[in-house]
Amino acid sequence: MNLDIIKPDGVSDQSWNLLHSSKYEIPEMKTLTRHELETVLRMEETWSSSTILMNVGRAMQALKIDSITTRDINRPTKVSDIYIKALELDPTNFCCVNNLAVSLTGGSIVLADGATMSRRELFAKSIELNPEFSAGFSNLAAVLPSDGTATLADGTVMSKQQLHLKSISLVPKHGGPYVNLARYLQQRSIKSVTLLDGTTMTIKDLYIKAIDLEPKLYVAYSLLASLLRGKETITLLNGTKMDRLNLIQFAVEHEVPPKATTWMKLGKCMLPGACITLSDGRILSRRDIFIKVIDIDPTFHRAYAALVEHTSPNSKFTLLNGTTVSVQDLVLKLVSLAPTDDDAWLRLSSLLPWNGFVTLLSGEVMSQQEIFLKVIELNPDSWIAYEELIPLLSPGSSVTLPNGKVAGRQDLFLGSLDALQRLDSEGDKIHISD
Repeated sequence: MNLDIIKPDGVSDQSWNLLHSSKYEIPEMKTLTRHELETVLRMEETWSSSTILMNVGRAMQALKIDSITTRDINRPTKVSDIYIKALELDPTNFCCVNNLAVSLTGGSIVLADGATMSRRELFAKSIELNPEFSAGFSNLAAVLPSDGTATLADGTVMSKQQLHLKSISLVPKHGGPYVNLARYLQQRSIKSVTLLDGTTMTIKDLYIKAIDLEPKLYVAYSLLASLLRGKETITLLNGTKMDRLNLIQFAVEHEVPPKATTWMKLGKCMLPGACITLSDGRILSRRDIFIKVIDIDPTFHRAYAALVEHTSPNSKFTLLNGTTVSVQDLVLKLVSLAPTDDDAWLRLSSLLPWNGFVTLLSGEVMSQQEIFLKVIELNPDSWIAYEELIPLLSPGSSVTLPNGKVAGRQDLFLGSLDALQRLDSEGDKIHISD
């Protein structure tokens, strides 16, 4: 710790100690506050300490703060600028090089010495500075294409899989590298792999090992669940048996912050009308789960579709923000979020009175006939849209289809048959076996 820098008022002793830590992994960084970080950055002495600047950057990333107020307008405000200043003070700080790369969303960045480096080059640089740096290997693998390779400073050429294997060998007691390797294997449809110590493991083995090493590594539970089918169970290394629902429920209860995709998986694992009891005693129905998804991410359109599925058109829902909505409200939102989903438009049409009208969230007014035409535009094989259009036309009248053809009731009937025939033909192709 630099004893020449006196702790400022407004910064706790714990936070001050964290800002002087040289450890790579510091989960407690999330406990710092924005006010504490602003206070530290206003100190002149901070700008002469690579360690403090690096940890301010780490805390900003942990708190998801993109930029922060500093002493004057000439001081760095973005996370990447703070890391660049820290590297100017200590170019050998491999953690700082790694974290700078993590802070970038793409492209490259110019360092204080004028050098331009990409994320890939920065991760490789962190390995050059510390060849035992496991996260450097994992992160370098993450930015490579699936079939790509990286050339290290010593001339070693490594594939994505080799980088993940190296990361595991450096920290064999950490669960994260096992998860990273398993995800890569899943993406490449590779069933098993041999670690550098000679152990052969399947994708399931890797996730189970990760869970054994870090029992609260929620992402491993969620990804392991994706490998199970139906009522299949898995036995963890501690003897615990878990099915898909158990695994996803664990992930949901430990994931911070909560993710809409994980909660959605939980709801999809449950049968209609089923309930689940969380570890805190809360009892949630399948409907409650989908409402939670919407609360986490109001733009997650699949949650709206799932919420109205198998639901009476007269049902009402109270969202977690206190708003009461109807099925039509939810479907209108679904259409606005997924305007190319023909099923969403069909749902909307089913809620209208015969030959009725509806006002979309955009303000556009559409008739039931226009909705069915929209469905045909999105999916020419939607036989039901052709069929539902027929009674909306009076005898002798016609409608112009999205392809420009004018169709009467007989034409629509034939169009429905053609669409059904195409679907049947595709089904035959799908089920042909050698």
